[in-house]
Order: sequence, then C-alpha cells, then structure tokens
Amino acid sequence: MKPILNLIFSTLLGLSVASCATSPRESAVSDSAEEAAVMSGELEAQFTSDHLSADRLDALEVRAQQKLLDFADYVTLIGNPAIDSTFRQQAQEQARQLFMHPQTLIAFEEEKLTLDSLLNKLERAGSQRYIIQNIKVTQPLRQESARRESAQQESTEQYSGTLTFSQPANVEMPEVTYQRVAEIWVKKVDKQFGDEQKQVWEVFLGSIK
Repeated sequence: MKPILNLIFSTLLGLSVASCATSPRESAVSDSAEEAAVMSGELEAQFTSDHLSADRLDALEVRAQQKLLDFADYVTLIGNPAIDSTFRQQAQEQARQLFMHPQTLIAFEEEKLTLDSLLNKLERAGSQRYIIQNIKVTQPLRQESARRESAQQESTEQYSGTLTFSQPANVEMPEVTYQRVAEIWVKKVDKQFGDEQKQVWEVFLGSIK
C-alpha cells in the first residue's frame, strides 16, 4: 500500500513541477496524496513497531471485545440446524481464527471444553446460543515476556489482559447466569502486504473460564 501511495505522490509532484501553472484542483490532489502517504506510514509503524502505544493498546482492547461478540455470533450460526452445513463449517473456521489456538479451553455452561470440542458439540446439538452480556476490561493489556498459555505457543514478546462478562445459561433457565473471565492476547503474526510479508500486532482470544 505504501509504495503505491508514494508512487502516486511522486507522479503528481512531477506533473506540478513540469507545469507552469497549477490549478487549485491539482494542488488539492497533491496535498491529499501526501497526507495519505504520511498516514499510511504512521499506521504501518503502529502495527509493526517493537512496542505498542497506550492508544493502540486501548484500540486492541476494543477489538478484543468485538471478537468476543463475533464468537457468540458464530456459535449461534454453528448451532442453527436451519443454516446450510457449508456456512456452518465456514463459521467454525472463522471462530477458530479468533483464538490463539484450537486447544484453548472454553467454559460452556458447566463444562470446560477445548475450542474444537466445543464447536463440534455445538454443530451436533443444534439450536445452541452463546450469550454474552456486560463485557468489561478488568485487566488492561500489558507487555510481558513469554508466558506460555500452552505448549503449542512459542516463546515471544507479547501483551496479555482479561475481559469479564456475564452469560445466561439458556432460555430455559434465565435465572442462572455465569460470570466468565476471558483472556486476551496480543502477538505479532505474519501478514502479506502485496509482495511483501511483515509481522504485525494482532489481538486474539485466549481461554474462557
């Protein structure tokens, strides 16, 4: 993205120098391209830097809460027998991508299952919902060195925090509500930017207790 923006800006700048007079419209286009290039560079620096700013961490905490809500939506799709099996399988894959790894432990009603086991159970059971209410950040993201969530996790610099939320058991027992704690993790992952691959910070869900 950045090289393309720089190319646009360089081309526009060359045209303005070659011309004896520059119209207001051409000047505005040149200014916009320059601002876009600066913003692209700043955004890239935020995603690829060694450390994350407080503002960026706040944004990732908001993103983690949205991922938790996304998980609840995927569970509802997976547990709906009226939806085509192809879409339910896709929902399973999307749900897995929200978490650090498929062996993460997830609390569901009074059980604790691995993520894969839970998703498979929901698909078989049908008409299941994963209701999430009152999400709060109880431990803001902080940087730490190599705390292993499982043997599958590599030793890297990362950030961790926790969310809490309430979860009604089901429609048949509305008076029963579970108080849950969800781990959130931020680590660098490989992302493709055109022909270039870079490591960028991404937030994931961890275990839900």
